[in-house]
This record gives sequence, structure tokens and C-alpha cells, in this order.
Amino acid sequence: MHLSVGIVAGVLLTLTGLTGSMLVFGDEIDGLLNPALLQVEPRADRVPLDTIVSGIHTAFPDRSIDRIHLASEPGSSLEACFAEGQEPACVYADPYTGAQLGTRVPARSLKGRVFLFHRRLLSGAVGETIVGIEGALLIVLSASGVMLWMSGRRPIVRWPSISATTPYARRHNWHRLVGFTALPLLLLIATTGMAMVFRPTFEGTVNRLASSATPRPPTLSPAASTALPSLDAVLQTVKRTAPDAEPTYVILPASPAAPLAVRARMRGEWLPKGRSFVYLDPSTGTIIRIDDARKAAPGYRAGNVLYPLHVGLLGGWPTRLMHCLVGLAPAFLCWTGTLMAWRRLFPRRGRAPRRSSAMAA
Repeated sequence: MHLSVGIVAGVLLTLTGLTGSMLVFGDEIDGLLNPALLQVEPRADRVPLDTIVSGIHTAFPDRSIDRIHLASEPGSSLEACFAEGQEPACVYADPYTGAQLGTRVPARSLKGRVFLFHRRLLSGAVGETIVGIEGALLIVLSASGVMLWMSGRRPIVRWPSISATTPYARRHNWHRLVGFTALPLLLLIATTGMAMVFRPTFEGTVNRLASSATPRPPTLSPAASTALPSLDAVLQTVKRTAPDAEPTYVILPASPAAPLAVRARMRGEWLPKGRSFVYLDPSTGTIIRIDDARKAAPGYRAGNVLYPLHVGLLGGWPTRLMHCLVGLAPAFLCWTGTLMAWRRLFPRRGRAPRRSSAMAA
């Protein structure tokens, strides 16, 4: 089973592992590659958000803004994305001066393409399903690898020796050593990744077990006026009503019946951008409902911890580095496994692969 599953899934697991390692530090790489768009000089004061939005509307009169990613870090730019389907264009602005820095389609950047391959194999919903199945196959590979180790002639507690008399035995021992060392994090990454791909099913299952449900965003009666309130006043209202909230996005109404929403990170949330939402009436700027992720349904709360666990956010850069290195493990395991399988399936004439004592360790 281990060999068969490895042959079927090895290449894709290698590619998703390599792209995942890159995405662990994707924001930093994106900032280094695009400093003119993403990095600004921090100053003492920021210009009003309404001023920046007004400037964008003036520069792009025929386009409507869908969402605004607020500049949470002192040296980062503000990002306003247009309502343009799956791959919207975004304009970047300096939050301290209001100057527009340029535009791009984030999904077509290096980070965006790497993410789309890692998450969907650049193939939409079908590719995303395949990635989810890959996670299940990685769990099967890990379990079958442990079973093979346990079936050896020597006790499982004995660490495999990396010194051996033949190349085949050395590859075998290195394969087992790297596989066993990376096993805990590989299982964590596989299970959380699979749960993120099938998140609606994951959340729904947890909610059903807890006899709970995640509420849908509120709907409103269409207002007579489509003019939005001051976004600066909206953010002040959110901060005044929910002092623990750190706004990360402003999401503008997509239809006359949709509310104005502010996505925020509440104190104690694991996600850097948060998954709490404050819904407001777009005609008056008054708060309709606050969905605090810390008090949400169990399925929603469980879904919110998947990404931080998947990329190693909880322990800072040391755990992120560990996840980055473990993402390289499938490539090494695929390479050594392929060499061993080739030797077993196509042995040299007159010679069979030697089974040294180290291989049974």
C-alpha cells in the first residue's frame, strides 16, 4: 500500500509541499518583490480613510470598490479591491499621505499563483477537491509508513542508522529517518489542510455534534439612498462599541439588501486578520449585529484554528520555520522512495538489492 499510494500521489504531494513551504513566508516574499506597492514609510499621522477612498473613486470612476484591506502594520500599504469576480484588480495607497502607489491583480502575482496552485492546482473547484484528497492520501502514507516500520525485525524504539554499506540501504534509512522525524507535523498539516478544503462539511459536522449552527449575514430592506456613511465614522463606531476589535477589512455592500461589514480581529483570536464581523446599516452607519468569533458556534470556532495550525502561526517564526522545513519533506521522501522503488522493480542483472542489517533497524 505504501508504495502504491506513494507512486499515485508522490508528485502532487511534492509540489503542494514545496509551494506550501514558500507560502509560509509568502507575505514577506511578496513584500520584498513588490516594495513600491506594499511598503511605505511610517509617519505619525494617517489621512482619513474617506479621503483615500474618494481619491480612488476619482481615479477609477467606472469601478466600484468591493473591500478595503486596512493597513494594520506601520509600514504596510492600504489595499482596495474592485468588484470584478474571481481575480479582482486592487489599488494600493499610502495610508499616511493618501498617495496611490499603483494597481495589480493579486491573484496574478507570484504569491497569488503559488497560492492558487497550492490550494486549487490552478484548476478551480476540481483542483481544490484533488488537494483535499491528497491530504487524505498523505495520512494514509504516514500510517502505512509507521506500520512498515513496526513490522521490522528490530524494536521500533531503535532509531534508524543513516550509515549503511549499500546506497539502497542508505536511502532506505534516510527515508525512514526523515519520515519519522516529520511525521507529527505532516499529520497536522495534512489533517488541517484537508479540513480547510472541505470546510463547510467540517464546520457542519462539528455544529451538528454540538447541536448548534453558524448564523448567516443579516439581510436588510433596500434603502432609498445608496450613499454610504463616512467610513472613518464607521470605524470609530466599531472601536467604541467593541473595544477589543482590531478592524482589518471594510466590506462594502454587494447589493441593496446587503449590510456594510467590518471584519475584525478580537483579542485572543488566532487568525491574524480575525474572523469576527460587525454588520452595520449602510444608510445610517448604525450597528445591526456583532458576530464575535470567540463566541461563535463550535464549528465556526474550530474552523478558525485550522489555518494558524496549518502554517505554524502560534509559535512565531520558529514554528513557521519548522512548518517550512517539513513542507520540503514530501519532496525528499518522494525522491528516495522513487529510487528505492526503481531498484526493487528493475534490479540490476545478476544482482538483487542487498538487505543490510541497517534496513531492519
